[in-house]
Amino acid sequence: AGDKKNYGVVYNLKDSTFNGGNGENDAGTAILVNVPGIYTIDNCKIQGYLQGLVVRGGTATISNTTITNTLSSSDLLNYFDNRNWGSGNMVNLAVLTVGNKAPGSYQYSTNVELKNTKLINGNRTHMSPAIYMWGNDGEGLGATLKYDNSCTIDGDIILGNDKCIING
Repeated sequence: AGDKKNYGVVYNLKDSTFNGGNGENDAGTAILVNVPGIYTIDNCKIQGYLQGLVVRGGTATISNTTITNTLSSSDLLNYFDNRNWGSGNMVNLAVLTVGNKAPGSYQYSTNVELKNTKLINGNRTHMSPAIYMWGNDGEGLGATLKYDNSCTIDGDIILGNDKCIING
């Protein structure tokens, strides 16, 4: 993410399973996207502990996919409420985390579209948000989310600031 020559990545993930672990000895995030590019995820199963999927920049189209997080502790749920995000998966916990809350780094727009996708909280006792969004401040740098009526969103959608737009 620190070098623009790494931007513009194109990922096509199809008919695959991604497991970020159960949190005991694992990093906890199944897929983490932190540079602008084009990401297509279709017919996948994504399971993480802290986050199922983090899209920190670029454009992601996710269809026919199930994303789950299995957080089993409430200790980390509100850790970033009053803090900026760090690097890697040091971001707000959610089934799907979108955007950026780190002034001075990761300064690009984030756009996510969900089609016939399920966002599932795997732990009913300590539910994280289904979606947590934070948009960068600056022209064209916010975060957008679109989702269709065939999506299942298990939990809250939290917009962290006014740079987030939902068209669902």
